Amino acid sequence: LALQGNNIYAGIFGNGIYLSTDNGTSWSDVNNGLTNKYVSSIAVKGNNIFVGAGLGNGESGVFLSGNNGANWTKINNGLTDTLVSAITVSDDNVFAGTASGTFISTDNGSDWSLVKNGLPVNTYVRSLNGSQDRIYAGTDKDGIYFSTDDGLSWASLNNGLPVSNILTVANNGNNLLAGTNGDGVYQSTDNGASWVESSSGIINTSINSMLLSGNNIFSAAGNEGIYLSSNDGTSWSHLKNGMPDTYIYTLASGANNIFAGTSSSGIIVSTNNGLGWTTANTGLSSPNSENFISLTPFGDNLLAGTYEGRVYITDNNKISWNCIGDFGAARSINAMAISGSYIFAAIGQGNGSGGVWRTSDYGTNWIQMNSGLFALNDVYDIAVCGNNIIARVTGDGAGESGIFISSDNCNSWKQIKYNGVSLTGESPLSVSGNEIFFGTSYYSTDNGVTWNTISVDGMSGLTVNAMVFNSDKVFAGTNGQGVWTRLQSDVLPVELSAFTVSVKTNSIVINWKTATELNNFGFEVERADYNNNSAATDWESLAFIKGAGSSNSTKEYDYSDIKTNGNGKFLYRLKQIDNNGKVKYSNVIEISVHFGPQTYSLENNFPNPFNPSTVIKYSLPFDSNVKLTIYNTLGMTVKELFTEVQPAGTHEYNFNANGLSSGVYLYTIQASSTSGTQKFQSTKKMILMK
Repeated sequence: LALQGNNIYAGIFGNGIYLSTDNGTSWSDVNNGLTNKYVSSIAVKGNNIFVGAGLGNGESGVFLSGNNGANWTKINNGLTDTLVSAITVSDDNVFAGTASGTFISTDNGSDWSLVKNGLPVNTYVRSLNGSQDRIYAGTDKDGIYFSTDDGLSWASLNNGLPVSNILTVANNGNNLLAGTNGDGVYQSTDNGASWVESSSGIINTSINSMLLSGNNIFSAAGNEGIYLSSNDGTSWSHLKNGMPDTYIYTLASGANNIFAGTSSSGIIVSTNNGLGWTTANTGLSSPNSENFISLTPFGDNLLAGTYEGRVYITDNNKISWNCIGDFGAARSINAMAISGSYIFAAIGQGNGSGGVWRTSDYGTNWIQMNSGLFALNDVYDIAVCGNNIIARVTGDGAGESGIFISSDNCNSWKQIKYNGVSLTGESPLSVSGNEIFFGTSYYSTDNGVTWNTISVDGMSGLTVNAMVFNSDKVFAGTNGQGVWTRLQSDVLPVELSAFTVSVKTNSIVINWKTATELNNFGFEVERADYNNNSAATDWESLAFIKGAGSSNSTKEYDYSDIKTNGNGKFLYRLKQIDNNGKVKYSNVIEISVHFGPQTYSLENNFPNPFNPSTVIKYSLPFDSNVKLTIYNTLGMTVKELFTEVQPAGTHEYNFNANGLSSGVYLYTIQASSTSGTQKFQSTKKMILMK
């Protein structure tokens, strides 16, 4: 871009020059005579506009327009290299950066001469800037050079600056800024004598792994190395001291050290929170050729897994490695997890022999633990949450990929589903306490048994490679878009502080409390019959209880499920609904109930005395053969009311005494269980008063 009065010129790589005279509201192309439209730079000197162009099929070099871009003329006299990448103006001179160095023109581009004394041989000048009687040249591989004598001689200015492709050099008041290809922005406040990185974020960076250590967040950014933030991701610093030129796959902490797995330097360690790094490769088979893609703390030890199929273990204090598993180069150790004395390895590229493997003797014996998993392509991730093991698996067929859970140390697996659909995606698993996130799509607060969806507002379409979370925030490292963060209260807008189910007389009472609520429309109470499957899908909605909307104070709720004959086991959960229609589920509670009578009984009739009707009430603890009879005081049968089989429970019989005279009568129940093991008989007195 370049400014000339009220004109704005934009050079487009492949489409030439465009002009706007209304602050960019509208644009028109001004390319008459511009035979090469692959524009790489623009500079303005008075009424003259200089353009550098290269590549493409047309003639390259420098082009000049003296009439606001209406016409262009090629001005290459003396320009022996026409692959022009940069143009700048300093005083009365025009400079052009090329693949052969820097050219100068003292006559508005009519003639050019090469000025490269002091520039490295075969350097490619990618950027130029004229500032305060100095010319700064950014190169493709040798950093920045400067000249104070109009380019006759050059000296380097690379103290603190990475040897990088300098794509742009700019001045901001008394400050110089250098934009690099892959290493961020650097700033100098002393005319380039020294440089410091000024990038406050890692916005366009791919994040492979993240580590939370105290108040520090470490991010592994592949070829760019490791970044550190100590202020919840507001700004980041690039950790370079001792950092080898290598690709960083993964991060882990142990014994107050920070470890990083690399592609060509083995494992590196920092003992001072990332300020300095050294290699820690004692005992590794091939540290410079193996790819260390997973690191997992194990008590006082650390586990390392490689793409080439090896598992290593070390004592963090000694940092000396031993190989405890070699699965062959066809199986990558994508992740590992620890539960008690067990080590679990998530292995990919198995072709039927990968999946999840387990050892309980530090690798002396490994056992494949794939019961319940489908034919595998890869197991990408594995994590321990409470007593459960969670694995992210890809299968060969439709519906075979997703999240699987094991509650028996991987002896058996079951696929997790949300509303009947498998949980799928390429995101990592991240665990803290009983909470587990599957990328930014799903989360669970009950050790992975039940799952809820997460709103991806602002992150739609982004691939999440790494996640960590503390008590307040969730941090997501993406593929190419840096680190994103969100408050946990946004992800979990309704925080349940209690959820209980208890048995009362002839009812089941559900109680729950919320510590905070945000945008909460309310709760649906759901019930399912127990069928030896704690992840039951046949849920029945019992009632809707309106929520408090948004609240920072404790709220209490309850609901009574009245089931007079509902004996057995039942599952209960809450379905929380936001005002925007989004839903999430609580954990599931199982309860056993028996509401029926425990013994046979015959109650006093009511009313008594009566005229002419009264109710006889009795209870049966079992399905029974029942006979109810009315007698007079002499023991003679007055009326046999019924003889039949009746179910267990409490029963009533409405006796009408029409046709009988006033007096005292007796009523008798005879009952025997249908199994023949229990018998019961009882007689009570009633008075008919007409």
